[in-house]
Amino acid sequence: MIESTLRCMTLHCLNLAFAASLGSTGALHYLLSPFINAIYLQPGSKTITPNTQVTMETLDLLARRRHTTVALKDLEPSSGLLLTWTVRKQYQKGLPQTRFWLDKRNGVGDREAMRKILRITTENQQQKRVVL
Repeated sequence: MIESTLRCMTLHCLNLAFAASLGSTGALHYLLSPFINAIYLQPGSKTITPNTQVTMETLDLLARRRHTTVALKDLEPSSGLLLTWTVRKQYQKGLPQTRFWLDKRNGVGDREAMRKILRITTENQQQKRVVL
């Protein structure tokens, strides 16, 4: 009797530890998966316009690279705490990632191109508000 009670308590503790581990890993993945590691302009892009295609590199749960290619006009600024952009609903189908978080403080690379990308996505949102 004591042996079965002890076994039951041990299994209960193991299940609880597994659930806590799974929950915290899932929460971290949900919060950090939109983080953009790199942004690539499509080859041959001389100027940056709303129709410019960009590829954003994020990571999945197993730290594998995930590439999402969208036009800048399909991105809209997000009001989320850890989000910079979301893909407009009508363009989300088939994309591996629809939420993006860009750390604007520590960027490396072509800063002028990034300023243009940020300006265009912000202007797209402002024009959308005027039209509606």
